[in-house]
Amino acid sequence: MEIEGEAGITIGGKTKKKKGKDRTLSSGVGAEAKVGVTAAEAEGHGQVGYDNTNVHGAVRGSSHSAEAHANAGIGAFTNENGKPEFGLQADAGASAYVIEGEAKAGFTLFGIKVDVSGSAGVGVAAEAKAGVTTQKAEAKFKLGPFGLGISIDASGMFGELFK
Repeated sequence: MEIEGEAGITIGGKTKKKKGKDRTLSSGVGAEAKVGVTAAEAEGHGQVGYDNTNVHGAVRGSSHSAEAHANAGIGAFTNENGKPEFGLQADAGASAYVIEGEAKAGFTLFGIKVDVSGSAGVGVAAEAKAGVTTQKAEAKFKLGPFGLGISIDASGMFGELFK
């Protein structure tokens, strides 16, 4: 069982969300609050190909979970690859599930990463997430037991094409 609570305000410092799933705000202004509980959680992922050309996917599942969160930031971000991005992001939501799962799949072609995700569960949820940076545009919406997200990441585009 996991019980988690977070709160913070960042001005020109660093903050990172759980398990590195979201960007780290390295300079700018941001605020975050989160509280949650999960009885059990499991995930797996795989990739076939190289870093700049591949097919990849991931699955995640949890049982008996409840969460509420809000997050907003504007400034310079460090993405999951440690590269700087500039922009803004915000998300807020609440959920309570008996069982919930999410699947993600995508491909990377010449450094341009395209991901699609879907989720379903027995419970209720309302969530919205949006972000735009110099390298990535992302939107995710969830209402009720189903969700859909899309992410297009062009962070590798120019670096890979002009090596």
